[in-house]
Amino acid sequence: MIPVNQVICFIVWFITGISLDKVLACSVYMVDRVTDDKLTASSIYGSSYTANKARLSSNGWSPDASKSNPWIQVDFGEPVTIMAVVTMGLADTALVEFVKKYMVKYSNTASTWSPVLHGTTNEFIANSDQTTAVTNVLPSPVVARYLRLYPTACNAYCSLRFDVIGCEVPSTTTSATSTPVQTTTTPVQPIITTTDAPSTTTTSPASPTETSISTPLVLTVTNSTQSGLCPCACTQTNFSTTQQELQERIDDIVQKLTVPIRTTSKYVRSKTSAHDSRPGAVYVGSIGIVILCVFSGFIVLPDLFTVLRYFYSTMESKCNVNIFKKCKSFKNYV
Repeated sequence: MIPVNQVICFIVWFITGISLDKVLACSVYMVDRVTDDKLTASSIYGSSYTANKARLSSNGWSPDASKSNPWIQVDFGEPVTIMAVVTMGLADTALVEFVKKYMVKYSNTASTWSPVLHGTTNEFIANSDQTTAVTNVLPSPVVARYLRLYPTACNAYCSLRFDVIGCEVPSTTTSATSTPVQTTTTPVQPIITTTDAPSTTTTSPASPTETSISTPLVLTVTNSTQSGLCPCACTQTNFSTTQQELQERIDDIVQKLTVPIRTTSKYVRSKTSAHDSRPGAVYVGSIGIVILCVFSGFIVLPDLFTVLRYFYSTMESKCNVNIFKKCKSFKNYV
């Protein structure tokens, strides 16, 4: 069975058109990588339900029921790319507690928070039981250091376990391209190529050669510390997509993939008979017609002969001596 996080990545790749290898690279469960002190909450129910127990592999976090607007927060230590959120209910099967809906907010300062826009209420549909892991893909990837979940609808208490699917934001990368150049005993000149990197420059030193063919190293320096999933030398792309635009794109894909049944080759073949002009096919058809005619003759001719004999005997019985000559002439005619 394909893991859930890979299925999510395939969906994001299909809808947004992101390169497949970049999507698969951004499918890491991030909460398992942080220390316990990076998990904090607005409140806790008790020592058995602290924020650091909110991991999927642990028991679960429960807020103080007397406090309103509960939330749980994870600090990744640095900005990361966030693709999706996974939630489960409390691990204690004796207590049927889970979150039905929640909102997601993110920040880079822990003082100013931005909501993840989703539908009209920004709420994500979460769990319907406490044992099933439910994954919600964000409408567009988010780059942030802090992430908070705000439960808005719960079963019994707002207890949950969660994780975040994403990856680290790629740092400045340097790509090297080897380009053969035809020369005749000439030194290789230094080549410097920069792309939107004001403080980063890479040079290849000049080194004279005495060969007929030399291969200079062309270095391209690109700054790819940008939002989204593009740890490569590519242009900035806005992956922000509203729910309506996403639905329109899905409908368009479905329409393009739908084929009317009347245009299928199976349907056309069932309604038409193709002409076969091969000589062998013509000969076989002609022989078949001759055989059918012969068999038909053997069936029809005896009946026809019997009918003629019946008419002959009938006319003969009606003839008398006075009109014998006429009957005789009729017999001769028959």
